[in-house]
This record gives sequence, C-alpha cells and structure tokens, in this order.
Amino acid sequence: MDYFLFKIINNFAASSLFTRSLAIFAATYAIFLLPAGVLFLGKQWKRALATSIVGAGITYGINALIGLLYFRARPFVDHPVIQLIHQDADKSFPSDHTAIAFAIATVLFFFNKRIGYCAWSIAFLIGAGRIAVGVHYPLDVIAGMFIGSVVGYCTYRFFVSRRI
Repeated sequence: MDYFLFKIINNFAASSLFTRSLAIFAATYAIFLLPAGVLFLGKQWKRALATSIVGAGITYGINALIGLLYFRARPFVDHPVIQLIHQDADKSFPSDHTAIAFAIATVLFFFNKRIGYCAWSIAFLIGAGRIAVGVHYPLDVIAGMFIGSVVGYCTYRFFVSRRI
C-alpha cells in the first residue's frame, strides 16, 4: 500500500512542468519559509525562534536514533521511480525534512494559531513534496509528521512552563 500510494504521487508530480516545479520547490526550498513565521509574532519572536531551534534539533536527533535502529532504503534504491531531485541513498524512515517542518510548525501554532495553520500547510506541502520527488514513502512522511508534531508540542510546553 505504501509503495502504491508513493507511485500515484510520484507519477502525478512528474506529469507536467508545473507539478514537477511545485514538487521540487516544496521538497527542497519550502522548509526555509517556516523560520520566517517567527518574524510575524511580534514580541514573542525570540522565544518562538529559540523554541523552534531546540525542537528542530531534538527532532533531528530522534530521527537519527530511529535511523540507527531501523534502516529503510529510499524508494529509488528498491524501485524504479521518477527521481526529481538528487538525494543520497541513506535512510528513508522517518523523513527528516517533514519532521523538522512539523516541529517548527507546531511550535508556531502554539505561539499564534493563524501563523501555525499557515506553517502546518507549508509543512504538509514539504512532506508531500518529499514523496512527489521520489525520495520518501508516504509512511516515512507520516512518521515525520507525528514525531515533529509531538516534539514541537513538548518543546513548547517545556519552554512555556519554565518561562524561558
């Protein structure tokens, strides 16, 4: 089922110049839009930036640990896929880009709901883009969404409870 959904998304992304360009932008560059969300938080921007950085770092560490315990090859290693960006043949599960994007988006959500919803939309596009360009399976992205959201929430709660 995971590979079946992957093929649908990957084939759709490669179907036109517009979808290819959108997938490449989402998978590669959209993640840089998320930290800009802190600029719209007014007085809270420093706390939100610090919380986002810590959350992203913890998320990356958790993903690295999972990658050491469970290795899943990227789709292009095991299957013929339409690979739209270059990616090393390292671990696929969970998606680092998606997890970090959701960690930042979740932190932003708890600082400001409107900005958070926008950030979650961008994070979702990042995850979909990672599938579309051929470097992650849907389950990799779903796991990244879950890990990033949980870590983002926990990091926010930690910072808020200590008035950091």
